[in-house]
Amino acid sequence: MIQIGKNKAFNFSLPRLPKLLQFFTTWRCIIWKINVKKILSKDCSIKFIVNQETDSESIRNVHILKFQDLSKLEGLGWIEYSFKISKIPEINTGKWWLQPSIEVNGFINMQIDYIRFMYDNYRKEIYFPKMGHLLPIHKIRPNVPEAFKD
Repeated sequence: MIQIGKNKAFNFSLPRLPKLLQFFTTWRCIIWKINVKKILSKDCSIKFIVNQETDSESIRNVHILKFQDLSKLEGLGWIEYSFKISKIPEINTGKWWLQPSIEVNGFINMQIDYIRFMYDNYRKEIYFPKMGHLLPIHKIRPNVPEAFKD
C-alpha cells in the first residue's frame, strides 16, 4: 500500500510488465484501488498513465481526475477506479511491455492499495447521476441496529 501525503507533487511508476498473452486479444481495463481521504487544495489532480511499447509502436493512455471529479470521491473510502486501456493492434515478435504509473499534483491525502487488469468484453458501465440517489442502508432497512447505520 502506498500512502500519499500532503506533498505538492508525487510520481510513482510501477516496473515494466513483460509480454503477457492475455493482453493481445481484447480491449481491457486497468483497475486502481484508491482511497481519497482529504483534498487540501482546489488545484489538485490525479493522472493515471499506462505506457505500452513494442518494437515498432508505443501507446500512452492517460486518464485525469481533476478537482471536480476528486471531490466526489473524497471520504468514500476504498473504491476501485477503472478505465479502458488500448491494445496494441499487431504484436508479432519481439519485445513488448506495459508500465502503469500515477502522478498526483496538488495537496491531497490519499492511499493506493493495488492495481489489477481485467478483460472488458461484456462489461457495462453503471452510472449514478448523483450519489444522493442511493439511499443509506438504515432508510432501506429501518430495522438495522444503530451501530451499523453509518
